Amino acid sequence: MSAELKSGIGLAVWGLAGVLVTLGVVSLGTVAWLSAGALLLASVVARVPVRIPAVLVGAALPLLLIAFGNAFGPGWSCHSGPNDSGCDQLLDPRPFLLAALALLAVSVGLWAVSRGHRNR
Repeated sequence: MSAELKSGIGLAVWGLAGVLVTLGVVSLGTVAWLSAGALLLASVVARVPVRIPAVLVGAALPLLLIAFGNAFGPGWSCHSGPNDSGCDQLLDPRPFLLAALALLAVSVGLWAVSRGHRNR
């Protein structure tokens, strides 16, 4: 396997691990934690380099989706159509958005620092 392919696979695997860790914290619990653990173990066994910025970006994605899904919250959002109607209680999207932006900022900072050390 070429180094470039291994690097791309590593980014995807570590990003997916970040998504699963966040889902484990937010909702899915044991299933996501076990899946993330299996991914991390497989990447260590395959000697895929650790990509902490990819983990942080992956962890930010579910938080961004939660913030987007609750964009009109907090409070109740009602809808009606020709065949159905209903109301949903929406969460405050700001904490999820702030957490996602903080993870993305730390990820970009770590990436920039690592690029700076490699170029020296």
